[in-house]
Amino acid sequence: MKKITLLLLFVLTIFVLASCAPNGENIVAGITDPTRHYTYDDGEKYQTGEFAQTTEEIDSISIDWLTGSVNVIGEDRAGIIVQEDYRPKEGYEPYSVHTYQKDGTLYIKFMHVNLRITTEIPNKNLTVTVPKDFDYKKISITTDTATCSVSDVICRDFAHDSGGIGADFLTENCTYKSFFSNVTTGDTVIHNCTFSEKTEFIMGTGSVVMDNSQTVLLKGQCRTGDLILQNSVITKANVNISLTGDGFITDLMTEDFSLECTTGSITAHLAPDMSDYLLDCHSPFDIVYPEDYVAPTEKTETIVRLHTTTGKVKFADKETVEQEIAKAIKK
Repeated sequence: MKKITLLLLFVLTIFVLASCAPNGENIVAGITDPTRHYTYDDGEKYQTGEFAQTTEEIDSISIDWLTGSVNVIGEDRAGIIVQEDYRPKEGYEPYSVHTYQKDGTLYIKFMHVNLRITTEIPNKNLTVTVPKDFDYKKISITTDTATCSVSDVICRDFAHDSGGIGADFLTENCTYKSFFSNVTTGDTVIHNCTFSEKTEFIMGTGSVVMDNSQTVLLKGQCRTGDLILQNSVITKANVNISLTGDGFITDLMTEDFSLECTTGSITAHLAPDMSDYLLDCHSPFDIVYPEDYVAPTEKTETIVRLHTTTGKVKFADKETVEQEIAKAIKK
């Protein structure tokens, strides 16, 4: 009986210790699968803690983060600084940020390799500060439930992948060549950015908002979210909303634009400078065309395709569309 009592006491002690996060607080990180381990290559070569170095030997950045947030910020500086708001107690450094530099790429990991992923890992916010005028070859960010933002950065090949819940993504004041974002649940917001080659996205339950931006190609798929385009120049677009979700467009400048919705409606306003264009609109309801729409000429090359299976297609003035956008954002 005494042995059983001691055994129960030992198990209880282990349970209590395991219920505390490394910094002494109970932190629920949103990841509950106890069978998962945080694995990556060359784990033994990573250094523990924050990082600071000039960019001479680094032209690419690879970030893998679990919970909290990732913020990549361009500033007037000469080097890269990697910081997090997690301050571990002595003896818990494995949960600190880990970095490794190889072949021009800086690898940034959430914690030490092969640790178990449970609800007790810390909820950490990462900030990576980079020179704003440096043209990066590639930046890739993979997150679980962490939100992500990128601002004032120049990058030729950018990729963002999020598989968690509520992992919103924001990019603003950036210059990209090729851009890709894959978000399972959460919104993608693109503000004041330029894409010289393509902008591609895959959305689960979130919306895509692009304003004051310019891209040669916009390509993507939304399942249940809205597509909101404001004051943007989009040379060519091919976007599909496969389930629910509406399309809202203001001041669109384009040469070849295609948006298809299943159950959603499309409300649009074209830029005043748009002229000699063909509208190819499909809807089971009466379509509301622009009041000043002029039949295209035989030489017309600009085509705007707005198709919906069960929704409506309506062209309206800019103020009306902006009011509809405000309602959609509040939903």
